[in-house]
Amino acid sequence: MLATCFVQPLDVVKNRLQLSGEGGAPRLYNSSFDAIRAIYVKEGFNGLFAGLSAGLLRQATYTTTRLGIYTTLLDRVRARNQGENPNFASLLAIGLVAGGCGAVVGTPAEISLIRMCADGRLPKEQQRGYTNVFNALSRITKEEGIATLWRVWLLYVIFQLF
Repeated sequence: MLATCFVQPLDVVKNRLQLSGEGGAPRLYNSSFDAIRAIYVKEGFNGLFAGLSAGLLRQATYTTTRLGIYTTLLDRVRARNQGENPNFASLLAIGLVAGGCGAVVGTPAEISLIRMCADGRLPKEQQRGYTNVFNALSRITKEEGIATLWRVWLLYVIFQLF
């Protein structure tokens, strides 16, 4: 979580660069340094840390779930194999299950993070103005329905099935 505090400005810049020029609009930034400068000038120092609470919640949910499930499954497989380490295929399956479960748990925080990072690039009248991750989660649920928190994950699963 401490690392998230240090990399959050880079995450904001990454998200802004990815969204710059979206929908045929002109690109807002020429480089990462240009994005940092523009965000700082328009939004101040705090603009570089937009969505920090969502980034921290993402780490607390996704990473904790992923590592907890991975460790639990690994211990069970080792116990079943009388202490032997699992083969590559088993490790791959354990990793896929743990990562998938982590994604399900972490997606709401990720959606909040992306929206909070992107908010400053919008005109004032279009900004969502989430005050923190819990405000974002609450408002998304009330305004768009709870399924919105997992919309991206559900689309990914549907795409993989076909």
